[in-house]
Amino acid sequence: MKKSKILLLMILLKAFLNAINPFVAIYFMGELINGLYLGKNSEYIFKQLCLLSISILFIDVMCQFIGFYEKISIQKTSFGLSKKLLEKALQLNYQKLESAEIQELLENIKQSKFQRGDAFSKQTEYTETLLTGIFTIISSMVYIGKFVKEKMEYGVNPGQFILLLVCFMLLVIMTISITIYNGTQHNHYVYKRFTDVGSINRRYGFYRKNIFQNFKYGKEIRIFDESNLIQDEFGKISKDIDTFFRSVGKQEGIFRLINILSNIFMKGLAYIYIGYHSFKHVISVGDIVVYSGAIAQLFAGIIQIIEAITNLKGNEKFLEQYFKFLELSEKEQQKGHTINQEWVDIVFDHVYFKHPDANSWILENVCFHISNREHVAMVGLNGSGKTTCVRLLLRLYKPDRGKILLNGKDIWEYNLDEYWKFMSVVFQDFKLFSFSLKQNLLGNHAENAAIWQVLHEMGMKEKIENMYEGIESCIYKEYDGKGVMISGGEAQKIAVSKALYKNTPMFIMDEPTAALDPLSESQLYEKVTTMMKDKTILYISHRLSSCCFCDKIIVWKDGRIVEMGTHSDLLKENGEYKRLWNAQSEYYRVEELLI
Repeated sequence: MKKSKILLLMILLKAFLNAINPFVAIYFMGELINGLYLGKNSEYIFKQLCLLSISILFIDVMCQFIGFYEKISIQKTSFGLSKKLLEKALQLNYQKLESAEIQELLENIKQSKFQRGDAFSKQTEYTETLLTGIFTIISSMVYIGKFVKEKMEYGVNPGQFILLLVCFMLLVIMTISITIYNGTQHNHYVYKRFTDVGSINRRYGFYRKNIFQNFKYGKEIRIFDESNLIQDEFGKISKDIDTFFRSVGKQEGIFRLINILSNIFMKGLAYIYIGYHSFKHVISVGDIVVYSGAIAQLFAGIIQIIEAITNLKGNEKFLEQYFKFLELSEKEQQKGHTINQEWVDIVFDHVYFKHPDANSWILENVCFHISNREHVAMVGLNGSGKTTCVRLLLRLYKPDRGKILLNGKDIWEYNLDEYWKFMSVVFQDFKLFSFSLKQNLLGNHAENAAIWQVLHEMGMKEKIENMYEGIESCIYKEYDGKGVMISGGEAQKIAVSKALYKNTPMFIMDEPTAALDPLSESQLYEKVTTMMKDKTILYISHRLSSCCFCDKIIVWKDGRIVEMGTHSDLLKENGEYKRLWNAQSEYYRVEELLI
């Protein structure tokens, strides 16, 4: 609150100084011209020049000083807003965050910030312009009031003067109305175009970030001679961008032209009026400069206010995107039952699930039971529903029908943070941060012997010890140019090590071994099974190397469970599991796996 008050004070002071700056110059220029016209001595002229220079210098220095601290304050506030967006994204329910509506909202926030700047910074800029316009009009009216007073003293017919003034004000009001309408239509058009341009920016961003700056694509582009393809596709995007900016530029040109013509029309009337009374010797030569400048500033202030109001109105739509996201409900309440850490008993009881915008079920009538310390494998082709089942179990998704029970209670009745601490998972699309290995493995926890034991078991201990800073070494190069580029297999072993170190009662591996050959995969599963023999384990895979170590196998097809049993029992049946096993068995050393 205190920082907001200070920022508002700086905006007010800077707006006031910006408003009076032209009038200081106008006043002293009028005095100089009158002095020269009336034959004042050189001392008077020099004094006026010094006062003009000192005043302008003082105001400029103050504006620069205030502007510097204002900019820092705005940047801090904008950073704070970005931090709030990040915190909200981290706390938001995963299923909601993943939805098309929220992803589109985040994309619009990102693109509007990229195209036109931070909405909060724009709000501050437009507010300052509005205040500057108000102060400018007030200052102009002081000078115009003096002009009116001089006319009355000269003996001008009050009725005639008032009639002319009313006519002039009506013309001004009419011109202002046209400008306001023009600005409102323009802002509506700009907002609509920024919403429409999202898909173009996404495609452009893909090329800018993933193609032009990412060497990982370089091999395929060269080997398969895809440079022409890339250039052709980027050329299409360039045409779309060119079409977009042409349409925006045309609209912007019309908007500016109407404003310029309106401004010229109002100023022209004013200058004719001032010139006429100068010709009649109602005002002096120097006063022509003063009053012409004052009227010019009056119209400039009017235009500033009009543009500021229309821009503030237009900016509301962009600010609404921020607030709409920030006001989203966060992850589930933290209150709930505690979990018995010594026992794992999971039941899927007639579970159905589909995404909100989908017409068909992804999972349909799913029922199974996992007992304490049981090792279970879920197998099936890609897209059969295995990963969705895991996300439901982890409370990343919520069932549309049915229940998932842990130790006899609905999993949604448990404290969420405690529930997640109860389980450890290696996802199919796991992510490692471009931080140090220590941060990837331990988060903010201190290094200890346990993590080195896990790394030893996973065959990564020696590799990490030989890196340039050991476990403190960064991986990849986004954060550190010296970052170590690890292979896909090494990344998977690090991800598995991270999950094993968590040492939870329930351990899940959701197809994380895609970069490993079938034999290495089966060896990894065997090692994990040995290390976690006293834990409950769930393996998910479309490859079957994990099945021989498991107490139970659940076979998926088209979102349903079609078979369930042990490896040997399922091979005796002429079903989906046997078909998959026969198709893959040539890749495994079956004799070794069955010993």
